[in-house]
Amino acid sequence: MVKSANSNDSILLWLTIPVSPSIFNELKFTKADFIENWPDYMQVNFDYTLYVKLTANDMNPLTRDTFGVILYTLNETGPDSSDYIYNLILEETSKNAGVYTGSVILDVVKSPSQNRCKTKQGTYIILVPGDTPANQIKNLSVLTGNAVDTVQTATPKPPTNIISTRLKINSSFIDVKLSPIMWGDFLYLEIEADKLTSSDLVGDSIICKIYSTTEMYYNDRDSLYTDT
Repeated sequence: MVKSANSNDSILLWLTIPVSPSIFNELKFTKADFIENWPDYMQVNFDYTLYVKLTANDMNPLTRDTFGVILYTLNETGPDSSDYIYNLILEETSKNAGVYTGSVILDVVKSPSQNRCKTKQGTYIILVPGDTPANQIKNLSVLTGNAVDTVQTATPKPPTNIISTRLKINSSFIDVKLSPIMWGDFLYLEIEADKLTSSDLVGDSIICKIYSTTEMYYNDRDSLYTDT
């Protein structure tokens, strides 16, 4: 509010400064369209782009507001832990949309100027609302305790849903092996599993146990074979 010194007149000014919402409806990792949430079964890897979407109130109708989030690669607690913490600013898609979006590229090094977030394989990246600079975050448990979403980086993940198991004649795994199985024969085993319960980025393994049905009740260790 601006008032004149010589009269009772006043002028109401709306400053076009971006304002961050204090509460939000939803904060999620999404696909590139910022519409569909990132599926739990899909992993991410280096050079992947993470997309983040927030829905909240519009705070300043005259400008596109912003909202800060933090990405943290779990279990990185050493002296270089701040390298695995990335500050990302989401921007409102239009002046009064109430929808905020942002993205970052995953890499082996951290480079805010190039929009690259450092991470590693075999772990999770958590999404946390907040704008505290990475080098000022000392208590990592605050991040883990306030995480609202996660994505898994490339990790071997044995499937839990087996669709079929077949013996094959040879290493080409084309023709099915039928009885009988003779002494000295190699066993070539093909297992088909559900892709939704395994890694979609790296090769997985399954532990198999092969035993003789005529000796299995006699605790004969020689009748049991395990492989992956």
